[in-house]
Amino acid sequence: MSCDVSRYGNAQWSALVSAGFNDIDRRCDSYLAWLASRRRDRNAILSQISDTRTFTEALLFTTGVGAAPIAIAGLAFGLASNSFTNYYSRLLFEIEKSTVSVLVREKRLQYRETLKVRIAYQPDAVHVLREYLLICTPFYI
Repeated sequence: MSCDVSRYGNAQWSALVSAGFNDIDRRCDSYLAWLASRRRDRNAILSQISDTRTFTEALLFTTGVGAAPIAIAGLAFGLASNSFTNYYSRLLFEIEKSTVSVLVREKRLQYRETLKVRIAYQPDAVHVLREYLLICTPFYI
């Protein structure tokens, strides 16, 4: 079923933009929750790598292998840990969760309150929604 937007006026486009704002807010909140989850996962994975390293080194020691295999295993786990840390060392993951959430929520509220554009046509609605969506992108944050 298609929608005939040729008959839309200011009221219809404004209602569509309001619904779009709400949808973008929901998706943005999900994205912020995903970022917070990645932060929590990071610490758990690094802890697991460290625990596995300790266990492996202790196991190798108790089996009587020489110092060289133990050192190689330790270096391998150190490399894994550093690689994982480097992957997650992006500014967006380093910033405190509450800081990001407050910034995004304030900017969304400010955008809605200061929007003075008359939305009379589809291009106006698309432009307003795209600008609003940018508030929740990593580039903007």
